[in-house]
Amino acid sequence: MIVSFDLQSFLNNNFYDLDTTQTSQGYYMYVRTSDGIIWDDAVLELQQVLQPSSVTCELEFWHHTIDDHFLSVHLIEGEDSINIWEEVFASGDQWIRVILPIGRIARPWRIQFLAEKGWGSKTIAIDDVRLVGCQFPPVRPNCTNDQFRCNRGSCVPRDRLCDFA
Repeated sequence: MIVSFDLQSFLNNNFYDLDTTQTSQGYYMYVRTSDGIIWDDAVLELQQVLQPSSVTCELEFWHHTIDDHFLSVHLIEGEDSINIWEEVFASGDQWIRVILPIGRIARPWRIQFLAEKGWGSKTIAIDDVRLVGCQFPPVRPNCTNDQFRCNRGSCVPRDRLCDFA
């Protein structure tokens, strides 16, 4: 199933009055599951190919799922897709915050959300998708005595040298 976003349709059929900021001024992405048949998929894939990430990388987002629908998150590296999270039960009529540790990824990668229609006819919504702590430490001209200088020129605390990250 190909899902397109029609802003006017969204404004006329706002399924959730408030986004995660608790105002009517924000935006969120949604899949109306009344369109399609049972087990149809809708894919939201971040088109930007992300570069290698640091060990502290996390994916943060909010979701709102009513009825028996499924939402999963996939990490895609090259041709490999790994399911890193899934919600198989309805969250009720509320926004739920999810923080997923992504960690160190050495190759370029992408994130994909997959929504699957269940038996009901409600919606699945996603809001405030953020990647946090994914950048490597910045390159510095000098490191302090309690820091180690990496080959790329960044400084890391000495107590983080052998943390297997």
